[in-house]
Amino acid sequence: MQTPLVEFDNGYTLKHTSKVLDIRSWCLNCLKRVKSFTFNRTTVVILILTYLWICLLTYNLNRSDDNAISIDLRAKLAEVFKYTLETVENERIAIVLTVQKGSDYKDYEPGLNTIKCYAKHHGYQLHLLNLTDVPEWTVKCNQTDVFFKRHCAVVDFLERNIKTIDYMLYLDADMGVINPTHMIQEYFKEDGVEMTFYDRYYNHEIMAGSYLVKNTKYARDFIKFWADYFYRLPKSFHGTDNGCIHQVFMEQHFKSNATTAQKCYPLWAKSKIFNDLFRYQACTRHYLGMNTTLYCDGKVKLIRKGTWGYARDGWLTKTRWAPSDFIFHGWKVSKLGGEWQWPFVKETFNLDLCGPGTPN
Repeated sequence: MQTPLVEFDNGYTLKHTSKVLDIRSWCLNCLKRVKSFTFNRTTVVILILTYLWICLLTYNLNRSDDNAISIDLRAKLAEVFKYTLETVENERIAIVLTVQKGSDYKDYEPGLNTIKCYAKHHGYQLHLLNLTDVPEWTVKCNQTDVFFKRHCAVVDFLERNIKTIDYMLYLDADMGVINPTHMIQEYFKEDGVEMTFYDRYYNHEIMAGSYLVKNTKYARDFIKFWADYFYRLPKSFHGTDNGCIHQVFMEQHFKSNATTAQKCYPLWAKSKIFNDLFRYQACTRHYLGMNTTLYCDGKVKLIRKGTWGYARDGWLTKTRWAPSDFIFHGWKVSKLGGEWQWPFVKETFNLDLCGPGTPN
C-alpha cells in the first residue's frame, strides 16, 4: 500500500508514518501466546475489553483519511491558539539557536530550514546566535567550552530582549520541526513553571541541548548558574553541560539540604568513561525522584520519558513520526542516511513556499 502523504499549507509535504508499531499484529501475536492459559471470568472480560479497545485504536490508526482529518484538526487548533490562548501571543515567543560561527550552519541546514519555515508560518521570533558575533560575549561569557558558553550567551540575549520576549524555546542546532501543526504554547500550560526540560529516552539523561523558559529572573539565574559551573567542573570525564545539568538540578532542587545535593558528586568526580557518567546520572535521578516532574518548588518541569514532550531523538524510530511528535533531534547533513532519513517527499526543502499562515 502506498504511504499516504500529509500536506500542510506552509510548504511541508511529509510521508505520514505515524504507525510506528503495527498494533494489530502485536495484538494477534499476544492472543496466540495466551491460548493455553486458563482464565477466570474477570480476566476474560478484561481481555475482551482490551482487545476491543486495541482493535478500535488500530482501525483509527490505519485509516489514512482519519490521519489526515487528525492533522487538519490540529492545524485548525493551531490557528485557535494564535488568538485565544491566554498565556502569551506568538510574536512574544522566541526560538533561539546558537553556533560557534556562521559557517557551522551548513551542517544543520535541513533542520534549520524547517524551523525557519515554522517560525515564519506561525509568527514566532527566530534568532540564530553566532557566539562570535557579540563582542561583549568574549568578556561576559569567557567559558572556553562552547557548550557552556552558549548558555551564558542565551542569558545575556534574554536580558537584552526582556521587553520583547516573554518565552524562549532554545534548540540545539541539529533539531528540526517534523510536525508544524503543534504550537509552542502547548508546552507551558502549568501555573508557576518557568523552565521546562525533557528526558532522553535511552538512558537517565536530562537533555541539555533544548529547554523552554519564561523570561524571568529566576530562569535566567538558573541558566547562568549552569553556565558558570564550567569554572568548577571536576577534573574527570564530566560530560560538559550534559553531565553538568544533573548536578545543577541536584544543587538547585536541594538548596536547603547540601548533603543530599552532593550525594552523587563523588561518582561524577571520578568518572572516566561514558558508563561512569551514565552511572552518575542514574544516581542523580534516584535522588531527584524517578517519577517526579516538578522541581525547585514547582518552577522547573521535567517532561518524563514515555510521555509526549515537545522534542525527542528522531533516530529512535528511524525518522518515522506520529501526530503527537513536534521536533526531532539529530538532523545533521553529515549523518543523513545513517542516523536519520530524509522525511520529506521532495528532495529539497523550498523555503519560498513558507508564509505567514497563508496557503502556498
